[in-house]
Amino acid sequence: MEDKKEEIIKCLEKAAELLKGPGSSHTEAAVAPPNFRYSHLPVNLNHRNQQSVRNLFRPYSNGGRNVISWSHKFLCLWSKDSDTVPSKEEKKLLFEAGLGEKKITFVKNNTPEDFTKKLEENYPKMKGCGGYELLRTATSSRIELELIRPGSNGYTSEYLSNSYLGQATCFIRPIQIDLDISPVGEEHIGRKERCLECGEDVPLLHLRNHLLKCKGTKENDADHDDSDDNSLPTIQKRKVPKRSHLLSTNRPICEYACASESQGCIDAEKISV
Repeated sequence: MEDKKEEIIKCLEKAAELLKGPGSSHTEAAVAPPNFRYSHLPVNLNHRNQQSVRNLFRPYSNGGRNVISWSHKFLCLWSKDSDTVPSKEEKKLLFEAGLGEKKITFVKNNTPEDFTKKLEENYPKMKGCGGYELLRTATSSRIELELIRPGSNGYTSEYLSNSYLGQATCFIRPIQIDLDISPVGEEHIGRKERCLECGEDVPLLHLRNHLLKCKGTKENDADHDDSDDNSLPTIQKRKVPKRSHLLSTNRPICEYACASESQGCIDAEKISV
């Protein structure tokens, strides 16, 4: 960095000397040796310093010509015999398996090998499927798929951009074998979250099921601990009958007194008889 600064300072000083004009050349003539040809010195210095100044203050390059790209929506079918648009349930399975709809950007004018490599980067399960075909919905149907015939060089981004594909989704179908439709591994699921019950880091996709198991295990452990602890006796509360159970609220107290007095009179009569 320091060397670059020194070089810039020297070039600026030389440029300043050149701007002063021929008046500053007498100092060089005083120290110059005899038989030195001065005629070429200003010209060479002027050209060399101007080139140095241009190199130092050159505008940033745009990296050559602009790269033309082409983007489109793709969806990878799992069965080699698929000939219809997947249903909502099938699209869900394809999405979970990493074969769902994606918008892919290609560089135009690329080779068929680069086009295939780009597809395999977005759909890794395509590798080793033994070739593929591209399809789109038929013009007379929204469900049936029809084959997009490859060009003379095969499938390329330039060929597809100029074809009748338009804005329709491009479906990728394997030729020789069916693709694996199992869900992607946990390394592709996403970030993890810590369980507040046990402190374990669990993927968000499995966190709810983990909580059910984690809480169930803790409850079973608590019940087991309670059943083993028999050192303290169990205290049961004695039930106290309510006043409403002893006295009927529908009969006044005087009735009980009258009833008891009448009952005593009846008993006395029986004894006298």
